[in-house]
Amino acid sequence: MVGGSETKGLAVLDPLLSEIKELRLVTTYDQSVKVQTSPRMYNYFRLSISFSQNYEMEKERIFDGFASIREIYSNYRVGSHQLRYGTQIFGLGKVDLDKVIDVLHMNNIMGLYTFDPDDSKDAIPSIRYNWFRGEHTATLYLSPIRQQTFGMRFTEFREEVESTDEEEEEDVSFLRDYYGLQYQWTGDIVDARFGVFHWFDSNPYIKLEYQRITDNGTTTLQGSFENMLSSYDEHETRSDFLTLELDAIWSDMVWKLESGLFKKRNLYSYEIPEGKHIRLSTVRSPHFAFATSFERTFKYFYWLMIYSHRKSYDVPADSHIFLYENESALIPRIRDVVRNQVSGVAVLKTPDNSLRITLLNYQTWPFVQRGFASIFTWERFKEDMELELKLFRLETERQKMLENTIKTNQIFLTYTQKFTAN
Repeated sequence: MVGGSETKGLAVLDPLLSEIKELRLVTTYDQSVKVQTSPRMYNYFRLSISFSQNYEMEKERIFDGFASIREIYSNYRVGSHQLRYGTQIFGLGKVDLDKVIDVLHMNNIMGLYTFDPDDSKDAIPSIRYNWFRGEHTATLYLSPIRQQTFGMRFTEFREEVESTDEEEEEDVSFLRDYYGLQYQWTGDIVDARFGVFHWFDSNPYIKLEYQRITDNGTTTLQGSFENMLSSYDEHETRSDFLTLELDAIWSDMVWKLESGLFKKRNLYSYEIPEGKHIRLSTVRSPHFAFATSFERTFKYFYWLMIYSHRKSYDVPADSHIFLYENESALIPRIRDVVRNQVSGVAVLKTPDNSLRITLLNYQTWPFVQRGFASIFTWERFKEDMELELKLFRLETERQKMLENTIKTNQIFLTYTQKFTAN
């Protein structure tokens, strides 16, 4: 994949961020292997490795990146019982694109200011058991091992370095009691699924403070970064929630709905006092979310409309919620916060489906954020080749704390060649 991006509007955070222009080259190797060891059991292996090089045009610097996804599990099926164990990737929810309950994997703070069009996840060591009985299905999820992001590992390392010999080390177990239960009923037209989860919060607890680089040079980039790392704190929290998923199919029309009720969920609050410091903290509050979509398919055309609603109740005072609010200072009262989003998708395709044009547009409110994407795909099925051009644009309303709007434009050209081995 080769492409570029341009972002404007972050000068109040750092003069170096007034305009960011990057060129990007990404090479990805993805291999999947399924080995049938017996009529009842198979082993699945997937390895995805991405090497990236980013060239920042303003500062003429190159940044290298590396990412990998490893999904390895064994699947055993006998009669109405199915057991799958290993490192797996899960997905909750039925609505496409705007998923409000897909929260079984840990998010990374990098997602706050980077764009991930593939919505990648890290596989987690887990067990999934399915019981099938005609139109009824019961599913059990188990995640017995503690999950850690890079920030959590760094926090533990810093605390170990800063601890003195006199301080007793706290014995922290790596075992966890995270579980989920789902019941699914499948009818001729309607499919319904209900779930109960005692899981880790996909938004980890984070607290940091970053001192802005000043124009007079009294604060350096290295000094600001070192000060932020000296107090950076990130750790896991638990989350209990209920889920409901529905879909109904009538000929060439599909209706979907998903919702989640969270006892408590983490939200990120930020402030920029006097434009000198950036403080990010975490607050917890009850949370409800739902999304619904309607799809219609024609011979050479497909369209999809999506509406989502997220609401957190009794949000603590002296906070300012990221992606929900737009004020010039912390809000000194307990209140409810809401985020609505409406999205529209249209897909045009040729009779053989070798050429597809996808257009996506969305907007959020009351904090206004507008996004647009266009994807042009050309696929040669016989040669197992695909060429894809992606254009993305994001723009927010004027953010009072940042004293500016944020705009970003991205363009990527992706070439995919598939190889199949017997």
